[in-house]
Amino acid sequence: MSQKPKILLIDDDPAVIAVLTARLEEREGFDVSAALAPEAGIAQAKKFRPHVILLDWMLPEMNGLGVMDRLKSFRRTFHIPVFMLTSRNTMGDVEMALERGAAGYFTKPLDIKKICERLKREFAVLDQGEVK
Repeated sequence: MSQKPKILLIDDDPAVIAVLTARLEEREGFDVSAALAPEAGIAQAKKFRPHVILLDWMLPEMNGLGVMDRLKSFRRTFHIPVFMLTSRNTMGDVEMALERGAAGYFTKPLDIKKICERLKREFAVLDQGEVK
């Protein structure tokens, strides 16, 4: 990837944002932007143009699936891979998220090492797409 990989984190928990941002920026070298609310996250996605979005399912005013639906409806954001972050972990929840367009699913409590490994694989795939 010719530029630093950009990640948008949408989660209403400031502690989750702080921990993930510290790890993703300081230890992994990613460029992270964050939003605490759904509408702010949607606006930030359009402005920041991230390569990947990490999206909490349980958000105030609009759940993560609604946010993802909105992101998938805009020309500027429909192509961005969205990974759900949630404590919802039934097979039905996972299937619903994937059917609605999620690229992946991480359950809480979050395994930050797994998230980083998955993001690195995602960015490797994106790199290959740029070469073509």
